[in-house]
Amino acid sequence: MPVSDAHAAIATLRRSHELLTGLLADLDEAALRAPSYDTEWTLAQVASHVGSQAEIFRGVMAAALAGDPLPGPDTFPAIWAVWDARGPVEQRDESAAENAAYLALVEGLDDAALEGLQVSMFGMSLDAAGLVDLRLREHAVHAWDVAVALDPSATLPRDAVDRLVAGLAPMAARAGSPSTPPREFTLAVTDPASTLVVSTADPVTLRPAPDTVVDPADATLTGDQLVRLVYGRLDPARSPAPDSPALSALRAVFPGV
Repeated sequence: MPVSDAHAAIATLRRSHELLTGLLADLDEAALRAPSYDTEWTLAQVASHVGSQAEIFRGVMAAALAGDPLPGPDTFPAIWAVWDARGPVEQRDESAAENAAYLALVEGLDDAALEGLQVSMFGMSLDAAGLVDLRLREHAVHAWDVAVALDPSATLPRDAVDRLVAGLAPMAARAGSPSTPPREFTLAVTDPASTLVVSTADPVTLRPAPDTVVDPADATLTGDQLVRLVYGRLDPARSPAPDSPALSALRAVFPGV
């Protein structure tokens, strides 16, 4: 990927950080204890998760830039334990600080450093744009978990949607739960426009529809809705109207991450 793609990924992550920070900034402790979209996590706990992941990714980035071995999963529980022990306000504030520190690191890299960055993690070989996009996927979706708890009409930002849609096929394979018997669904997507096919075989796949695809599609989704479907966040209240049997079936395939 050209280095310009890394800069675009970093800029999109910056805007997601500013969005989440702004949403949480003025909330008191009682408000931070309110449930997020994922009702098992409060707003503060979402911030804590996003903050702990920023700390982990900052360590990964620092090790990669130094040519050192990457921190392994065995180092993660100790980081999570520190974040879990914090109170809601501290979780919110430390999350904002840790995400800002990660951004400061990647925004400070020159083009040569970005071009030379290559990391192998989670079974993937990632360049600078891929590594930042991995962080963006986590951040943008959890920022929406907070945003929609405060405003039921909230959607994912379009710049984040464009980048998440571009990397959605591998996510669908990891997040998808195959069905028996396997089925195929055609999805018409807008913003950005495409026609896609979801196969619920093992592994689940999300791929461009062939030119021979027959109209009409089984469901029509915006890019925002497509991302939320794959991430298990397209409940009936936030789905296209009218709802469809295809979406009901697909919700079972993508139960959430």
